Amino acid sequence: MAADKDFNLLNSTLKWMLKDRKFHICIHDLSGIIHQNSSLQIPQKNTIHSCKFCEYAKLTTRGFKFCLKCKELSLKKALTKKNLFIGQCYLGITEIVKPIYFNDKPVCVVYLGNITLKEQTSNIYSNIDRISNLTGVKRQYLIESLDTTEKIDISELSEYEEIVEIIGSSILQHINQGMKLSRKSASALPSYRSTNNWVIELIQNYIQSYYDRDLQLSQLAKLYFLNPQYLCRLFKKETGTNFSDYLNSVRIDKAKQLLSMTEANIVDISIDVGYKNVTYFNRLFKKNTGMTPKEYRIQNTSA
Repeated sequence: MAADKDFNLLNSTLKWMLKDRKFHICIHDLSGIIHQNSSLQIPQKNTIHSCKFCEYAKLTTRGFKFCLKCKELSLKKALTKKNLFIGQCYLGITEIVKPIYFNDKPVCVVYLGNITLKEQTSNIYSNIDRISNLTGVKRQYLIESLDTTEKIDISELSEYEEIVEIIGSSILQHINQGMKLSRKSASALPSYRSTNNWVIELIQNYIQSYYDRDLQLSQLAKLYFLNPQYLCRLFKKETGTNFSDYLNSVRIDKAKQLLSMTEANIVDISIDVGYKNVTYFNRLFKKNTGMTPKEYRIQNTSA
């Protein structure tokens, strides 16, 4: 089965490792290999830190920025150390981080997180008390969502390190096999064809996941070690539009779904898709659709 080009070893590995478990695995692609290779593609939730605790922590603009900054710093540390390390996010949740290199070139960074170390519970509560005041995220949400994390003793961490090593080995094994089949130079990284530049596709994934937040292209550029101005030009080249217009189009599409499929009031829908100013939302909606949100709802919900 491993020789079958349609068999996804990485996805199957994640599926069985995560079955009935609370820890989360995120693989941050730094080369395009993971995203563009169909045999290594993984669910979108495993390309970002997507678990209940993290989502609550990112509910506010400041909380979202804190989380992105935390990931940026962990990526820099991973590429500096070039080895597995164990760290904590700014709220005290533990994660195991391992950079994956092929011929001294960074391929991706594997995160195994959403772990609460029982010995550090009191520190986590203190962090939540302190940080929730800064970010505006309700303390109660964060405290309650701790039950959705994997609670273990420090002595058990080595077992989770082994999981990260297995994932890393699976990725490298697949890359090596691909290089042999294609007879490419052993010093090169494999490349794959894609409709858009792989970074732009991953940026689009972030937009689909966090369109309702204060999402800035400059923030995302740091996660891929790119100059923001370069990424801005690349985004327009690949999508035909600039980042803000693309983000607005996604938000308007989500608003159209909510208008036609729910009875939520327009103010709430405006907030739900990322606009705090309903007047601005109404104006932008009409610019994009030719009608007001109210007119759109009437036209698309009538019998």
